[in-house]
Amino acid sequence: MSFKEKSKETASAVLFVIYAFPALIFLIVSLSLIFSAESAGSIAAGIFTLLITALLINGAVRSFKKMNLKVFENGQKIVPSQFNLNKLDLVDAAHRLYSVLERLALNKKFREQIHVNINTEDTKSIEEKLMVFTLTEMLHIQKSLGHEFDYDKKESLGIFCIYIAHAIPSFGWSKSEIKTYLQNPTIKKSVIDAFINLNSAVEQFKEKNVPSAIMLLVEDDSLAKDYKSALLDYAKAIANTDKEVSEVESNFIKQLEEFEGLKSLENVSSNVNSSQSSSSSVENLSKLIGLDSVKKEISTFYNYLNVQERRKAQGMPVPPTSYHCVFTGNPGTGKTTVARIMAGIYKEMGILKKGHLVEVDRSKLVAEYVGQTAVKTNKVVDEALDGVLFIDEAYTLAGNSSQDFGKEAIDTLLKRMEDDRERLVVIVAGYTDEMKTFISSNPGLESRFNHFINFEDYSLSEMIEIFKKRADEFKYSLSDDFLEKLQTYLNWTIQNKERSFGNARFVRNLFEKSIECQANRVACSNESGLNTLTAEDFPYSNP
Repeated sequence: MSFKEKSKETASAVLFVIYAFPALIFLIVSLSLIFSAESAGSIAAGIFTLLITALLINGAVRSFKKMNLKVFENGQKIVPSQFNLNKLDLVDAAHRLYSVLERLALNKKFREQIHVNINTEDTKSIEEKLMVFTLTEMLHIQKSLGHEFDYDKKESLGIFCIYIAHAIPSFGWSKSEIKTYLQNPTIKKSVIDAFINLNSAVEQFKEKNVPSAIMLLVEDDSLAKDYKSALLDYAKAIANTDKEVSEVESNFIKQLEEFEGLKSLENVSSNVNSSQSSSSSVENLSKLIGLDSVKKEISTFYNYLNVQERRKAQGMPVPPTSYHCVFTGNPGTGKTTVARIMAGIYKEMGILKKGHLVEVDRSKLVAEYVGQTAVKTNKVVDEALDGVLFIDEAYTLAGNSSQDFGKEAIDTLLKRMEDDRERLVVIVAGYTDEMKTFISSNPGLESRFNHFINFEDYSLSEMIEIFKKRADEFKYSLSDDFLEKLQTYLNWTIQNKERSFGNARFVRNLFEKSIECQANRVACSNESGLNTLTAEDFPYSNP
C-alpha cells in the first residue's frame, strides 16, 4: 500500500471516530428531551438534536464503509484479473500466479493427482512433491520462452520469488524483502542448486510436448481457468522484460492460449516421472549402467509373465503367480529406480491399474503407541493400491524387543497383501543377509516373497560412466587431468569401501562437490570455462 493510500485509510478511521462519539452523545440527549416531555420546547429541542444525530450517524457510516472496504481489499490481496503488461512487472504476475497455486494446493482432487502421478526420487511428502512439480513447471515455462535460468537476469526474478514463497512462508512479496533475499549468498547458492537439479525434470516436461503439465492434473474448471489466465500473464510478463516479443516467445504464448489441459488431450498420461509403457520400461532398464544380473533376472521374469498372459488370453490354465519381490544389495545400487521400472511393466501388462510407486521405510509404517501402527500401515497401503509399495530397509520391521510394534506392521501388511492381492504389489529391499533372515523369520513373508533379485556394487568403470552421464546431463565436460584424478580416487575408494558405501549415490555427491569447487574457481578468477571441470575442481586430494 502506498503512502497516499495509507493516509486515506487513516483519515477514514479518524472521521469515523469524530462522527461516532458525538452521535452517541446527541442520541442520548435527544431521547432524554423527547421522553421527558416537560414542555413543547423540550420536545422541539429533542427533535432538533435527533436530526443532528442522524447527520452524524450518516457521516460515521460512510467513513466506516470506506475504511472497511480498504481492510477487505488488503485482506484478500486483490489483484487485477487482466494485466496491462506495460504497467505490471514480473513480480506482480508471479505473485498472482503463486496465489492461484496456493488454491490448487488446497484442492483435494489436485493433491490426489499429485500424490498418485508424480514420483520424485528425493521427495516423499505431498508438500515436497507440490513444490518440486510447481518449480519444474515454472522453469519449463521460462525455458520454453527461450530464457535459461540466470540468477542475475530480470526475467528470472519471477521464478525466484515463487521459489522463495515456497521455501519461506512469511515471504511478503515486498520490493525490500526481494532485494534482501537476492543479496543473500546462502539463498543464492540454494536457488541455483535447486534449479540445476530440476533441469532433468524439465526435459521430461518437454517430452510430453505440452505447454503446461499442471493443467493436465486440474479437474476443477474454475481453477483450471484461473491457473491458465495467471500462467498466461506470467509468460507474457517474462516475454515483456526486454520490451520485445520474439518469435519463440510469441509461438509459445499462442500454444499456451490454445491449450485446454485435460480437454486438449484424451488418454494422455500426466505423470512427469511416471512408469512408462512395458516396452519403454524394458528399454529404460536396458539403458541403466551396469546391473547386468538384475537385467537378466527381470528379463526372465518379464518373459514368464508375458507368456502367462498370452496363455490366459487363449483360455489356457495358468499357475498362480506372485508379483512381490525382494531386492537385496548395498545402498545406491539402483533398487528404487528398478522398482519404479517394475511398476511400469506391471501397469502395461494390466496387472496393476495405475503402476505408481509409493516409497516408505519403517518410520512410515510403525507408530510409537499401541494400536496406532495398524492404522498407519493401512493408510500407506491404501495410497499404494493399484501400484507398488516399496519398503526400503524392510528388515528393520522385525525388531528384537517384545515391545516393538514392527511385528504389528508386518501382520497388517500380510493381511492387506492377501485381501488386496489383485491391487497391490509389494517390493521389499535392504542388505542381503538381513533381508534373507527377515523373510525366513516369518512363514507369511516366506510364502509371499519368492522372487529374489540381488543388486551388485558398481565396478570402477561403471562408477566413472555414472559420473560422465551426470556431467553430460548438465552440459559439463571433463578434462583429462580431472578424469585421471577421478579414476584414482574412485579406485582407492572401492578398495577401501565400508559396508555403507553409497555406490551411485556416492558418485552423485562427488559430482555435486566438484561443480561447487568449479563454481568457486570460476567466480574468483572470472574465467570463462563455465562448462569444464579441471583437476583443480576435484574436491578431494588423491590418496
